[in-house]
Amino acid sequence: MAVPLQAQIEAEWARRESNRWDGRSSPPDPSQTTMWQYQVTPPLPRAWPPDAAAHVTWHVYASGRNRNLCDAVVVAAPWAFVEMGANLDPVLGILSTEIHQIGWQGFWPLRPDQVADFAVGNDAQSCLLALRAPPDAKQAALIRRFYGIWQAGNGRIVTEIRRFHETFFGWLGAA
Repeated sequence: MAVPLQAQIEAEWARRESNRWDGRSSPPDPSQTTMWQYQVTPPLPRAWPPDAAAHVTWHVYASGRNRNLCDAVVVAAPWAFVEMGANLDPVLGILSTEIHQIGWQGFWPLRPDQVADFAVGNDAQSCLLALRAPPDAKQAALIRRFYGIWQAGNGRIVTEIRRFHETFFGWLGAA
């Protein structure tokens, strides 16, 4: 799913530390320990259940490959965000001009059912963005399916941003 203001996010990222990696070119000097890439969360609602304002936030942060870690990535705090609502055009906010490491996030080989859960991501995000009232059972199942696996695989950044979406994350865990 496309993130609003993608070009502006990329321009801001280009201003960050020199040890970033765009993922398209060859990695930088291997003597550098961490090769950073920016990441964007899926849209997360500011209020839950959703209301007519439909206010959502995408958090922009960095994760990095560290040659000393084989089953984890280094995670940095959000350095920007995009906010949007039913009556609010997308706005990019900058939180920091530096990358601030906050910890590590492990990863694991996905089972086929987990791959299928990630595969519904675009549909789940589109569904969430369209909601102006509590979801029906089918919508709720779709949203929980994707956001549940996303949350499980991104616990470090979720811990950092949870306070902005407490009711939504609580609802995800209530199933």
